[in-house]
Amino acid sequence: MRRPHRRAGYFGGVPAASTSRLPSPEPVDQAAADDPTVEPGPREQLVATAASGWADELRTLAGRDPLLSYRDTPTATLDLTHSHPSGLAMLLAGRPCRLSALVREPGALADARRRARAVQARQSALAAERGLRSGWLAVGLATWQVDDGPAPAAPVLLRSCRLRPRGAAADDVDLDLGGQLLLNPVLVSAMAAVGVHLDADVIAELALAEDGFDPRPVLDRVAQACRGVPGFAVEDRYVVSAFVTAFPALLGGVTDPASLDALTRHDVVAALAGDVDAAAVVADAADEEVSQAAARQVEATLDPPSPHARWQLA
Repeated sequence: MRRPHRRAGYFGGVPAASTSRLPSPEPVDQAAADDPTVEPGPREQLVATAASGWADELRTLAGRDPLLSYRDTPTATLDLTHSHPSGLAMLLAGRPCRLSALVREPGALADARRRARAVQARQSALAAERGLRSGWLAVGLATWQVDDGPAPAAPVLLRSCRLRPRGAAADDVDLDLGGQLLLNPVLVSAMAAVGVHLDADVIAELALAEDGFDPRPVLDRVAQACRGVPGFAVEDRYVVSAFVTAFPALLGGVTDPASLDALTRHDVVAALAGDVDAAAVVADAADEEVSQAAARQVEATLDPPSPHARWQLA
């Protein structure tokens, strides 16, 4: 978990030891970790509290997640739900398809071109500035009831999708589906939180038909698996947008049980969380590194290399 910026190589104002000098994390006692009767120690509690705060910071920085709270916007979404059937069939079959073959009414096509250019610009910016691949065709929109707040609206299936301006005047856009396919990881996590397990890989593969891409089996399987969730429904939607799928993995790095266990066993993380013993271990390692660095500096000062050493060695 990245903390507020500090000077490189420093921990708490003291030069940090290299990773080779830091003690290796203690091996985990998996039997004890899996035993619900074993009470967590102070270190575990401190790291869990800190990780919860880091997760909240991540959610605040990320803002509204369109993978959980999708909504149409003029500058970030291209809705193809009501596309011409022949154009949509071409796209789903895996062949590059012009936007003008999907949207044929002149007024709607002009709006779709504006939206496509905005989505493509957003995708390019995320790739250039943050190295994030964000171009996806979202198929299906899942909604369900929650105890408080607005109802979620989560895309179900994501397929990588590239938008390419066509011609020198860029008066049309080519849409081309890529090979990456996944069940929305945010939807999978949300359903797991209410006791519904969705096998993401197995379900996503249901869309791979012999004659192309058929998302219907995926939408049906998800609707069937989640039928016990109050108000759960899947709406037919086809939307292209700059969805960022990296955030769930980043958030999982401080919330998943396995990740939290690894964080707990890491002395630097535990020290950041406020564990005094871990901070002492890190400080000792830092002191050793500083001492060795100072000794090397003194040795170099007292016995500098000959300016002709390169030629002598040669």
